[in-house]
Amino acid sequence: MRRSDWVVAVAMFAVASLAIFIVRDVVPDKVTSKLPYWGDILITGAMTLPLAWRRVKPLWVVTLIGPLFALYRFLEVPEGSVSSFAIFLAIFAAGAYSDASLRHWLRGAAVGFSGLALVYSLLGQEEFVGFDGLTLGALSLAINAGFFAAAWLLGDAWRRRRIDAVELARRADQLAAEREARAHRAVLDERVRIARELHDVVAHHVSVMGVQAAGARRILESDPDRAADALASVEDSSRQAVTELHRLVGFLRSADEEASVEPQPAIEDLDELVARVIEAGLPVEVRTIGKPRELPLAVGLSAYRIVQEALTNVIKHAGSVPTTVIVSYLDNALEVQVVNQRSRTVKPGPGEPGGRGQLGMRERASMVGGDLGFGPIKGGGYRVAARLPTEGIYEDGLSA
Repeated sequence: MRRSDWVVAVAMFAVASLAIFIVRDVVPDKVTSKLPYWGDILITGAMTLPLAWRRVKPLWVVTLIGPLFALYRFLEVPEGSVSSFAIFLAIFAAGAYSDASLRHWLRGAAVGFSGLALVYSLLGQEEFVGFDGLTLGALSLAINAGFFAAAWLLGDAWRRRRIDAVELARRADQLAAEREARAHRAVLDERVRIARELHDVVAHHVSVMGVQAAGARRILESDPDRAADALASVEDSSRQAVTELHRLVGFLRSADEEASVEPQPAIEDLDELVARVIEAGLPVEVRTIGKPRELPLAVGLSAYRIVQEALTNVIKHAGSVPTTVIVSYLDNALEVQVVNQRSRTVKPGPGEPGGRGQLGMRERASMVGGDLGFGPIKGGGYRVAARLPTEGIYEDGLSA
């Protein structure tokens, strides 16, 4: 209950009581009340003080004040217009602060009681006899009908406004929660993307450097020139790894992605990737099926990273075995396969279940709406195959 509601109710009671006191004191011969002074004050309190509960108990208030207003008029309490304001507030509050369908009936009953009291009051006055009196009476009835209609309609309008405000607040909270969830999801997606990029870059270059360094160590004494070439390849791979890491760190530090991110690798850069792997000692053959064409950036990047990760896994798990990369340009998709022969020294195949490489390749494929499969092949060896759709792809990498 609001303090302002109590203030209004008490103020109305005080004003009505003062009006009764003045009328009884100044023109006692004009008083027609059927109650003693204390009775007028008592019924006035019963009419006005319950209005303090009009927001929390609107139906109870209108049920009480409706009959009291009629009784007030029948008893001819000399208070002025405070009682009219009280019935107005009661009818208004029943419509504004109650959602029960019963409010229509209770407001209608209050209006009915008030109408009967008004008709009784008009019939008891001599000036309403004759044509002029009837005209004046009809005008008075019309004014009072407008008075009650205003209380009714304003109450309904206030209720609709209150419901709309609650709904708007609920939608605002829902939108705020959705925005927060989207922001949280965007942060997680970005962290996953960066982690995937770091894994792809670091795992590939470190694996290549490990193979090259191991080869250099084995031939360091027998063939110093070849060992030096291998160490030069290690140096080149480390430099490329550092460049890639600088690019990613630059993206993290910059607020403007356009300004900080260099062009991402694509399937067109596959030859350079294969050349580095061949230098590391892995015999790789590239086959292209179909006519090469321009691809969506996300598809090109995903295909490049999948091949990169698959070749890295071959180096890590199978060693220096013949490997074939097959790139197929289909009508509405790009297929890439990395097939390696069976290793004679290492049994586990590339992309063992549960590895980060396997997860990263799956994410790369699903990011553009594609799918990825891998597993042993008949006769020995291992194959990684991805099918990436080239239609209905947004530039940010999400499938339409």
